[in-house]
Amino acid sequence: MTDVIAVFLSKGGCDKLLMDAFGHLKAIGASVAAKPLLDEAGVERDEGIVWIDGDFVKAAGRRYWEREPKLRTLA
Repeated sequence: MTDVIAVFLSKGGCDKLLMDAFGHLKAIGASVAAKPLLDEAGVERDEGIVWIDGDFVKAAGRRYWEREPKLRTLA
């Protein structure tokens, strides 16, 4: 038996998905080949943007609150 998954995103859908994760202070794991997508979506690399390797599991276990002041003004 073979299990398969296919994910199809438009450019706009990809940008929205990445910025939504970034804006909710979540970790984003990506391959080096995905860097152009991150750049195009306007995702700035920080501690929570990691390459898919052993660091991703560790990074996914927390939110990146230090990112918040760059995204919105808190009253």
